[in-house]
Amino acid sequence: MKKFLTFCSVIPLLLVMNTSADAATAVPFTVNMSEPVTVDTSGGTPRIAIDVGGVTRYATYDSGSGTSTLTFTYTTSAGDLDLDGIALTSPLQLNSGIINDLSGNTLSNLTYTAPNTSGIKIDHPSLSMDLTAGTTGAYTLNSTAYTSFSSFLAAAGGTFNRSGASTYIDSSGNMQTASANTPRFDHDPATLAGKGIQFEAPRINYIRNGNATGAAAGNPGTLPTNWSSATFAANGLSSEILATGTENGINYVDVRLYGTPTNTTPVLYFEAPAQIAASTSQIWSGSIYLKQIGGSLAGISSVNTRIVPRDGGGAPLATYASPAITMMTTGRLSALRYTQTSTLVAATTTRVQFGLIFSTIIGTPVDISFRVGAPQLEQGNYATSYIPTTTIAVARGVDDMIVPVGSWYNQPAGTFMNDVSWMSPVDINYPMFFRMDDATNAHRWNAYYSQIGNNTGVDAYTSAAGQGAFNHPASPTGTAKIASGQALNNFNASFNGSLKTLDVTHTPPTVTRMGLTGTHAVKWFKTLKYYPSRVSEAQLTLLTQ
Repeated sequence: MKKFLTFCSVIPLLLVMNTSADAATAVPFTVNMSEPVTVDTSGGTPRIAIDVGGVTRYATYDSGSGTSTLTFTYTTSAGDLDLDGIALTSPLQLNSGIINDLSGNTLSNLTYTAPNTSGIKIDHPSLSMDLTAGTTGAYTLNSTAYTSFSSFLAAAGGTFNRSGASTYIDSSGNMQTASANTPRFDHDPATLAGKGIQFEAPRINYIRNGNATGAAAGNPGTLPTNWSSATFAANGLSSEILATGTENGINYVDVRLYGTPTNTTPVLYFEAPAQIAASTSQIWSGSIYLKQIGGSLAGISSVNTRIVPRDGGGAPLATYASPAITMMTTGRLSALRYTQTSTLVAATTTRVQFGLIFSTIIGTPVDISFRVGAPQLEQGNYATSYIPTTTIAVARGVDDMIVPVGSWYNQPAGTFMNDVSWMSPVDINYPMFFRMDDATNAHRWNAYYSQIGNNTGVDAYTSAAGQGAFNHPASPTGTAKIASGQALNNFNASFNGSLKTLDVTHTPPTVTRMGLTGTHAVKWFKTLKYYPSRVSEAQLTLLTQ
């Protein structure tokens, strides 16, 4: 009688490794025989060959002897990757084992029609961080799952450092403050989608009393806390404080401007002063949260922001740009941030000011109320997250994370994958994404954004000698999935599904650590994975799609 075997459904039909705390590392296959059989493993263990991303792995016999249903299990190894589905290879291999029917007849024809296993996807990095879910995201290290960033970092022997407090937006759209040396898991303030862990450069918020949005004691100039000044009176307008409070974690002041403008150049200022000396050609960035809460824009021709150096009497020292902004009336205050970056065209030994300008129409009555909070003025060519201040300027240090090389890393061959977004100025620097090095530039392997070239890139150096470089067009603000694989004479990279040309002259560098840092740009790391093997070109591409 003809004896045969078939495969039943594979459980689970869709398997993705290490994307949750209970991610499986064993994939069971059930084989249905045409009648009960016995399995003898004294000489060897029957197995099924599996193509996993171009690498042959095996599902070995597990249980079921004496029945017609046998279970074979494929135990994944760190580095296994197959994102378009594994494939089983016929025939079932005895591998020096024996499969008999109950009469003692040995089965010799073990060919079968392979089932559709395209839905079984294997993803087993040796180090993985899913950072979009915050501190309780999914982290694995050498197949051990961790449910918090801190426990993962401790297991890896890593450190996270940042001097000073800083802010981020939580999953409810509220601004939160993170203390020194505490990572920030940021969210889009409009959509509330997780952006990942945030890294930024060191900055100082020179606006004092930023939490109260008023002039602090000792500030230069004559701007009072309620902004009712001779400047307003000369324009036929008055101002008043309506209320103070907190919205979305942001301390605010509600202000009303009203009256009929009479001045031929009626420009009204709300400015947050800062005592600071600045030189010509310095670049400064200002930012503020603002929305209209009452009245109308009738009588107001424009609302602008302005950064300007001033003398001791408050007079501007140079002409300046005044970018217009759109006054919003609805939405979370945390999502309504306005920023401006300007290059100073005059030096000052007194102060630089960042302000709001309400330009009015002569003779047309004005009555508008607005909510304003968290003003920031910082030296640099892009705005960073808000730094809370009190009566003095406050500094925030650079975000920096170091993970030493351990058993998760393979010096001769490996693959990394980043899912990262950034906000970067047009400049001459190279903000780093993934970076492996020996604490020098002589031995390194990294992904970056080129500010001068407007592209993302991957390169490597061994003993200070370049080992190849790849790049892909990008923009100063963007998001990308970047993957790179290396082995001896085998180096390549993929950007957003675009595979580059293989470099066949590569010598892998010997490195001691993985580093993430916030220098030169704002960066949000969503996912980072490392595989201790050089995955195939097809899988390298799929990692970035």
